[in-house]
Amino acid sequence: MTAPVPSVGRDGPRRSEVGTVAKAAALLRFVAGRRPPPTLRQIAQAIGVSRATAYRYVSSLQRTHLLAHDHRDGTFRLGPGIFPLGASAHAGLSLISTAGPIMEQLSRALNETVVMSIWDGDAPAIVRVADCSDRLVRVTVMTGARLDLDSAQAAIFLAHLNPDAPTPTLGLAVGSPRNHGIRSLAAPIILFGELVAVIAVIGTTATVPDGADSPVANSLRAAALRVGAHLGSDHAVPTEGYP
Repeated sequence: MTAPVPSVGRDGPRRSEVGTVAKAAALLRFVAGRRPPPTLRQIAQAIGVSRATAYRYVSSLQRTHLLAHDHRDGTFRLGPGIFPLGASAHAGLSLISTAGPIMEQLSRALNETVVMSIWDGDAPAIVRVADCSDRLVRVTVMTGARLDLDSAQAAIFLAHLNPDAPTPTLGLAVGSPRNHGIRSLAAPIILFGELVAVIAVIGTTATVPDGADSPVANSLRAAALRVGAHLGSDHAVPTEGYP
């Protein structure tokens, strides 16, 4: 008689993977903050695993160059592979901090909500909001919100990701979400020829015109160029049209 095969819960493998990632992250944080550099035994104690399990973790991290082993004293340090990750994270923080004042200035000048989004893999996600609108009807957007693929922001990302997608007029996309009366204008933030984020003005159809050459559109386009320029873009920065 054949013994029944144990069933695996639907979330079983995923939970195991998440646990492995969490342990690896804890290991890297421990090594990064430890002086002098830790040994394998200290790493195992710090992340709560056996030495054999800790050895598997450090071996995998060594293969990806995220961890380096000093054979002279048996200690571990962060490897050279960690530096590109840190640089990418720093660039992301620089983007948000650089865009903030420019977005706030634009929001005050237009009296509209201004947001910035990045592509999170399958949709735009809001990472910064500037809202100083004192209008009777105002549009509120929350940081962390994910946007629909029919939004103006998504149109910009999709145009850069897919060569067959419609090209935004004059570098801007116009969106009118399913919520009646709402309109958004979106413009790309370009750094060294690459799309890094999208900045958008969100308001009502009465206050945000749909023309790509309107004063609102020109101010938005100029703000996006300014963010890119402050980040090191070699794109020209217009001196006119920005409030």
